[in-house]
Amino acid sequence: GFTPSVIRACVMQIIFVFSMDLEKEYDAPTSLAMAVLLLVFINPLVITSIGFQLSVSCVIGILLFSRRIHDYLLKTKLGPAKGKSLRSKIIRAGVGSVSVTLSTMVMTLPISAYYFGSVSLVSVLSNFLLLGLISWCFYGVAISCAVGFLVPAIGHLLAGVFSFLIRLVLLVSKWLSKVPFAAVSTNNLYVILWIVF
Repeated sequence: GFTPSVIRACVMQIIFVFSMDLEKEYDAPTSLAMAVLLLVFINPLVITSIGFQLSVSCVIGILLFSRRIHDYLLKTKLGPAKGKSLRSKIIRAGVGSVSVTLSTMVMTLPISAYYFGSVSLVSVLSNFLLLGLISWCFYGVAISCAVGFLVPAIGHLLAGVFSFLIRLVLLVSKWLSKVPFAAVSTNNLYVILWIVF
């Protein structure tokens, strides 16, 4: 549907691929600026799109804070998780998920509070539990479609297997949404002060 967030991601990915092909160093802030410039050039009113604002602020948060949070958690709190052991892989994946979630929340929390009147408090937990699983859901859909194009019966079978993962994501999301204080309203002054703090 060519939503601003998808176009932003695609432009950044295209710049990344071109930089690899041209053997040039990829600069994420520059590619983000190029994507924003292109979107604003095509339609200046895109800056009023909530999806655009959230997408850009997520990337800004990741670029500004993710590496710092990641390094802080690994070096200060958990200790280095080097090696190929299962424990090390789980720690690295968990720290990566938490650092990306926290870095995006720093930038998107004010936007969510302003536009939606509520803030999710369970998002760190939900991303920790579901982020890797959602990636596999996308892989599964792509594999099912590709195989289904060649051999429809096998594609249908694969779709059934991967639909289990999608149902699991929906089930966990539904369960997490019922946790007390999963989201808090920003209509209360004390909640806003707590968020700012």
